[in-house]
Amino acid sequence: MNLWWRIWNRVILRSVYRQRFGSFGRHASLRRPICLRGAKYIHIGAGAVVKESGWLEARPLDRKGCELRIGAGSSIGYFYHIYATRKIVIGPKILMGSGVYITDCTHGYEDPDRPIIDQPARTVGEVSIGEGSWIGQHAAILGVRVGKHCMVGANAVVTKDIPNYCVVAGAPARVLRTYDSDRKQWINC
Repeated sequence: MNLWWRIWNRVILRSVYRQRFGSFGRHASLRRPICLRGAKYIHIGAGAVVKESGWLEARPLDRKGCELRIGAGSSIGYFYHIYATRKIVIGPKILMGSGVYITDCTHGYEDPDRPIIDQPARTVGEVSIGEGSWIGQHAAILGVRVGKHCMVGANAVVTKDIPNYCVVAGAPARVLRTYDSDRKQWINC
């Protein structure tokens, strides 16, 4: 990063972000998103890095509001798409590959006589990703909870809650390995 961009980022952008966002932590970095909507509902933790060419959106479907929280020290890869209608909490120290999709909603499709684009979105479940987890490139996390210190494989589609200390992969994702704390080793499932 050149000197002028660093100065611009630290002085101008961070002061603007602190005013627009729900919260914007010390030494956090949001680098040129393609789409940014609902900044007042978005909280970015200290030292978090959200890379270029992604989509951050927090739009409540009702008066209950919504929240999109990215934890301290997390790193969000390029070309991400994170869309909250109720609540998405990405814990601290999360490593996320490029092209990851995270949402707590889906499009309605119940009325077969109406195009899906004309049907309202609906919340499917709050999303949380536990601290220290790694989300592989092009993974999709759809309205579920991922435990702490989990590894979600590249291209995985996570549609069910994942417990702590697991390795998951596939579409739909399934648990491949878990950590046995008594034996202090990873065990194949």
